[in-house]
Amino acid sequence: MNSRLYLAVPAAVAAVSLVGSPASAAKAPNGVKLSSHPLGLNVSPQQTADVNSASRNRMDADLKALGPTSFRYGGGTFSDAYDWQTSRDTYNDLEQGRQSDDFTGPDSHYDALRFSVYAREAGVIGASGMVTVNYGSGTPGMARAWAAHIAKARAPVTYAEVGNEPYGCGSVDFPVTRPPVSDAGYEPNDPPACPYAVYGSAVAGLKKFAESYIAHAPAFIRAVRAADPALKIVLPYAISPPGDGGYVWNDAVMPGVRGYSGIDVLWYPTRVPGTEYPPQQVLSWLTGIPARAAAIKSDIARYAPGRFWMIGEDGISNRRTYDVCQPVAAVFAAGSALSWLAEGARSVDWWKASDSDNARGRCKNPDYAMFDSTGIRQPPYDGFLLASKLAQPYAVLSTVKSGNGNVLAFHAYLRGGHQGAALVNLSATRKETARVPSVGRGAVTVSQYSAGHPRIRQSRVPAHRRTVVIPPDSVTVFVG
Repeated sequence: MNSRLYLAVPAAVAAVSLVGSPASAAKAPNGVKLSSHPLGLNVSPQQTADVNSASRNRMDADLKALGPTSFRYGGGTFSDAYDWQTSRDTYNDLEQGRQSDDFTGPDSHYDALRFSVYAREAGVIGASGMVTVNYGSGTPGMARAWAAHIAKARAPVTYAEVGNEPYGCGSVDFPVTRPPVSDAGYEPNDPPACPYAVYGSAVAGLKKFAESYIAHAPAFIRAVRAADPALKIVLPYAISPPGDGGYVWNDAVMPGVRGYSGIDVLWYPTRVPGTEYPPQQVLSWLTGIPARAAAIKSDIARYAPGRFWMIGEDGISNRRTYDVCQPVAAVFAAGSALSWLAEGARSVDWWKASDSDNARGRCKNPDYAMFDSTGIRQPPYDGFLLASKLAQPYAVLSTVKSGNGNVLAFHAYLRGGHQGAALVNLSATRKETARVPSVGRGAVTVSQYSAGHPRIRQSRVPAHRRTVVIPPDSVTVFVG
């Protein structure tokens, strides 16, 4: 779906009904001061939009419109099957249930978006972010060389994550085959050889994966720090829903590893198989973010006081879904990004930049990405574009009350004395009335995207009003 931004048409936001009296000036809230690059996305060396093509130019122009973006290069399971030096991967081996470190063999694959190419591109659009070090099939020497290259090339990289995610039975993980765990027969996606089976339960198996990581990850950390002391080390964190055993990883790894500055959280609100979920269900998942954020902050306070946290992957599902190229994805993307940032996340990166599932702006297949293979933006981009009106570098962002349980509300103090607010209607079927946080006394720019009108439309209204009626499944942004 190719969305267009409609500029300054006074009647364009007819769906927003302004009623009530002018709001008084807001007092400074106890909000969260955002980072220099609060919004971004995951970039795979496999990325399907052709390097140096019109597709990438189109993507880069849209990303630049978001402001200074963050990135997570190599992010995902792919990172443990990738050699950054040769830009080759053994990901096909992983998909066939094998782990391999033969990056030159017949089963390896060349990836055109090599790091040196992407780093130059990222620098041009003002992006900065994180590289995901190959812990699973790489070596500390490989990590050291990457950090040294980043320092020498002055690449726009601030963070190095040691490994992709909490390790489990679908991961490439050569260290678990060596002491102290010594599961020599381990292969990804081979249940009998997985520590879950070998040690009798998922919890016992996760403890073994964590034990192995605690033993081997420090060598990678030392290697990165020796080559580039300026890089901040990030560890993978297991966001653990009720009934899930991920807490076992956090309880062991967070206090058991030294020398890191922050943790990386991968958030998908559902793991239930499916290619499409009802819009109301998708929107309802946004309400769970405060509780999940509280658990993360509790773990940091307990195990790693003072460390930061980020959302390294944000998406509707950990499986491809048609919802990603439907209007609800824009509302979800805006609501999730603002919710996580307002809770204290340093950055929120969408999963992922582009893939081969769709092309030319047509939604034919389940998808993950912010852009299709031809670089045309999909609905998550529109959500991030709306979120970026508030999620600007160093803005002070807070969650506020809307007076309506079906509407999320946010307020931001922006640079230059400006203020912004956003309302997210969590009802997929009903208009809702909500209070808008004050953004000042003067004229206000209103931007809106809804399922009923899935293109951003913008209007200038002469004075800010306190109460609005907003359409179902929508995001409305006010900037004064």
